[in-house]
Amino acid sequence: MKKNLTLLFVFSLLSLVLLSSLSCSSLTSISSIKGEQEKKRYFRSLWTKNFDDHPKALEQDTGHFMVAFQSPLLLDQVVFVGTSYNEMMALNAKDGREVWKVNEATAIVNTPTIHQELLIYGTAEGRLIARQVQTGALRYAVDLGDAVESSAAIDKEGRLYVHLRNHKVIALDALSGKILWNYARSITHKTTLQQVSTPLLYKGSIIVGCADGFVVSLTKEEGVVQWERQVSQATKFVDVDMTPVLKGDLLYVASVAGPLTILNPDSGVILRRFDYKVYRAPHFLAADAGMIIGTDEGELLHLDRYGAVVKRAKLSSSMLNISEWADALFVATRDGELYTVDSKEFKLLDQFHFGTKNSLLFGVPSISGKSVALLSSRNRLYLFKTN
Repeated sequence: MKKNLTLLFVFSLLSLVLLSSLSCSSLTSISSIKGEQEKKRYFRSLWTKNFDDHPKALEQDTGHFMVAFQSPLLLDQVVFVGTSYNEMMALNAKDGREVWKVNEATAIVNTPTIHQELLIYGTAEGRLIARQVQTGALRYAVDLGDAVESSAAIDKEGRLYVHLRNHKVIALDALSGKILWNYARSITHKTTLQQVSTPLLYKGSIIVGCADGFVVSLTKEEGVVQWERQVSQATKFVDVDMTPVLKGDLLYVASVAGPLTILNPDSGVILRRFDYKVYRAPHFLAADAGMIIGTDEGELLHLDRYGAVVKRAKLSSSMLNISEWADALFVATRDGELYTVDSKEFKLLDQFHFGTKNSLLFGVPSISGKSVALLSSRNRLYLFKTN
């Protein structure tokens, strides 16, 4: 039985699953980087929009606001964002002014994708929608049966793949919306977390994390299972919500309950497990210098290509995700803080607090040049720019 989690329930569950200990058998000692921030601001907020001020939000009498798990898309000085209050809109990135807006009569729950002048996104009621990027004019709308929570992955042949809340993976023609095949996975767990893994394109297959703790490889043409591998070692909250990522010929995946795991993408054979729990994909450094991860205990770790700890620093109580932005690390934490950190020395450059109770970043920042757009869990859209 699948449950949509309320705001309080979401935070309670995620707090529970992130209470395990982190191995401290590293080469360097933990050092806090708080209090070391440079006086000069690294980034500034250009504008903010509060979608919780929407009339639909104010009409609610449930005692809580909708939780935003989706992310905006920043492209060519336009921010595309779907809201929990039924609207998809395009905004001017310079000042936040509306370019176009449509009401879909249901919440937008995934991050939009652009393909050949089409903006493609999904709703809570299971509709996949494609609109013209410039005007918002409708190209097609297809009912898929349940919330379209993953972003669309689109291959060079024009096939589109999405992952639904009911654990189905569906392939469609990206230009027409014609359904090509669907793969349904049987999940026996009574409660799963409210996010899903976006399919990863790899050679002639797609690789996707599932709510039962497995990673599955499907053929692009027909959705036939090529291999499946259990990566979560937990007994509850085993969802593999992290979108799998490739680095060279290695596949990195993780469950919210851990651990970070490396697999062979062709066979699914597990090559290595790390003693760290991570919520998002690692940030890979250039020139084969290793990777940086954020752990569930709020540490930044620089691991070399062999997995040894090069540097570590304590940043918060729990990490959410790490992105590279303008030669620095852009880090979101479960404390509702955003940090920019020097990637070599782990020196704190700047920080920003959402300033609202229970407001944090479940989605991922959308970065374009010196600008970054993000949507907080409390439905605030922010546009930041580096100085």
